[in-house]
Amino acid sequence: MATIQRAAPARQPRLQLAAGSDYGLRANPASVTGSTRLSMVLVWSLCFSGCLAERATAAELEAMADATSMTDTALIDAGAATDGDGLAADTVVSTAADIVDSASSTLVDSADAGDVRDASASDAPDIDAQTDVGDTAIALDAGPADACATLKCDDKHPCTKDSCVKGACVYAPDNKACDDGEVCTNDSCDVKKGCINPANEELCDDGDACTKTDLCKDGKCQPGADSCPCKGDGECAKLTSACAKGSCSAGKCVKKPVIGACDDGDACTGGDACAAGVCAGKAKDCSSLDGPCAKGQCGAGTCSAKQLAGVCDDGDACTSGDGCSGGVCKGKAKDCSSLKDKCNGGVCKAGGCVAVPLKLCDDGNPCTTDSCDGAKGCVHTTLASNSSCGVSGICSKGVCVGSPGNMSGLQKGAPWPMFNGGPTHQGRSTAIGPQTAKLKWKLAGVTGSWSASPMVAADGTIYIGGAGMKAITPAGVVKWTAPTKSSKESTPAIGANGTVYIGSNLGTVSAISPAGKKTWTLGAFASRNYVSAPAINAAGTVFLGSYDGYVNAVSPGGKLQWKFLTGTDATSSPAIGVDGTIYVGGSDHYLYALDGAGKEKWKVDLNAWIGLGPSVGVDGAVYIGVDKTLFAVDPAGKIKWTFAAQLSTSVSHRHNGGLVFGASDGLYSIDAKGKQVWKFPVTGISLSSPLLDAKGTAYFGSMNGYLYAIDSSGKEKWKYQVGQIRSSVAMAADGTLYVGAAGTLYAMAP
Repeated sequence: MATIQRAAPARQPRLQLAAGSDYGLRANPASVTGSTRLSMVLVWSLCFSGCLAERATAAELEAMADATSMTDTALIDAGAATDGDGLAADTVVSTAADIVDSASSTLVDSADAGDVRDASASDAPDIDAQTDVGDTAIALDAGPADACATLKCDDKHPCTKDSCVKGACVYAPDNKACDDGEVCTNDSCDVKKGCINPANEELCDDGDACTKTDLCKDGKCQPGADSCPCKGDGECAKLTSACAKGSCSAGKCVKKPVIGACDDGDACTGGDACAAGVCAGKAKDCSSLDGPCAKGQCGAGTCSAKQLAGVCDDGDACTSGDGCSGGVCKGKAKDCSSLKDKCNGGVCKAGGCVAVPLKLCDDGNPCTTDSCDGAKGCVHTTLASNSSCGVSGICSKGVCVGSPGNMSGLQKGAPWPMFNGGPTHQGRSTAIGPQTAKLKWKLAGVTGSWSASPMVAADGTIYIGGAGMKAITPAGVVKWTAPTKSSKESTPAIGANGTVYIGSNLGTVSAISPAGKKTWTLGAFASRNYVSAPAINAAGTVFLGSYDGYVNAVSPGGKLQWKFLTGTDATSSPAIGVDGTIYVGGSDHYLYALDGAGKEKWKVDLNAWIGLGPSVGVDGAVYIGVDKTLFAVDPAGKIKWTFAAQLSTSVSHRHNGGLVFGASDGLYSIDAKGKQVWKFPVTGISLSSPLLDAKGTAYFGSMNGYLYAIDSSGKEKWKYQVGQIRSSVAMAADGTLYVGAAGTLYAMAP
């Protein structure tokens, strides 16, 4: 027997003894015995009268069961009786009492209610009961399990699950089948009515994040108050930038990053690009301006150094108290003055004081030893006579003969007495020339356009030819003008007694006293009115070439001693070796060597017209430029070597045998073996033979209008514009440099 269970208080169960009712009892009549049938009738009648007529609640049903002394009440719908022994399906007993009385008197006589209960409990078939809170279906298995094969269980409600269990129909309500998808309805299955979906008024969510406290009404979720600032992207435009787009998301304005190139508006960045919604570029690198007292910074796209203040380190161990000033780290120099004397100065090196020479004590004389005494200054000690000097020279009374040559026939103490400085034409001075381009004075109207070079006497007087030879003081004042009638005069030479010898375009040679008086004139040597710069040997004999092709020897008193024919022209100034040999070039392509009596010692064919004067080196060899070649000829007349260059000047000589000369494309320096050491390019041909001072600096002029100073390594020390220069330079004992250019004599200060 199945038990009737209580339903939830809010929903009382209803019982109806009919097919498809809440409580349906069906049994197979063939399986019911007489006693069992009596119990079933009793219970069925008892329940039917209360449940159907009065629609009793579950509590009332329990009371009815107690009234009949039944612990469990089972509702049985026997269905239509087919065997004649069962109760008719439509039989209704009006009250439970009637059923009890009828059953007691008719069927069981003296049996009490408990007997009936016991008999029902023992004789009834197994009954399965199924319950559900609210709407409950109960099925009693009144027959064998194979009865389900013929029993059809369908209550015609789509929300119940119909089945047959052990020969009984079971109808179970399925609330889920009644889900209408609305949160605002309460969905359930009623086995009589089917699905019911009454509306509720509970909280809900309308799916809009912008509404709050949504509430169900009329079966629909109604939106609450709007709490969002935006509804669409257009309301978020204020957030749009180069790297972000304003967008409305979930009711809020947000920035959505944009990818790609951009411009951050800063000229001090480059490669601008969007990253995480921000436009940024790489800062311009200004670190090259960083320093101890400066920091590189960018402004308006330009790097500049920001000056820093404070303590710094200038990296110099010889300074202290370093500090920033004007963007520069400066310190106070270490005081090393305690080491200063006449020879040295105190300087700081690597944080320590050391003595360094202040002056160069080399007087350029190979026949002296040079030193410096801290108290006295430079000391020059003369070497003993016959001491070796240069490459092949010997010292004689402090002079290296075989270097500038034998100077006995020239004025004693004259720093530059003849062309290229001496009989050998080596072009070297014992003085130190100007180290900077500083003009001492200039004197106009002196030389005209002629190429005569100045000479310097022992007292510093400058002699220069032109339209009348002039004597000029070291201060740049004209002392006198020689009474000559020529319009052009050659470079002069100064004899032992101070007499000045000079050739002219009249084909004459004149002797002028130191006071400016003409002593004698000899001529005419040349039918074509020209004589070269004179050279003077140890005996005082004057040698000069002329345009008639002769080399002429004239005594100090003005007498012609001999003449030697070289060709049609002998325009170059003769050079005189240490042994007295006279070297001269002719237009017949030969270089001649003559003895003191005018006799030919040898000649060598150089295959071109010779216009430049030869020079004698410290090794005794003769050097001369012809056409595009420099020739080195030994004292025996054999060619030692050649060097390819188009010479435009005579060759000057260094102490070590090196050579310096001007050419059409610049100034050259070569070694004693004819190998180039360096070349200094010059625009404009140079007609000025270079002068070498005691430091090896070469001074020369060019047709480009500049006077140059080139150091021994071939680097320019200075240049000074004076106008076209055709003549060679001369140097005074104090290092003053003289040069004539475009009619003006210039003096450059040492």
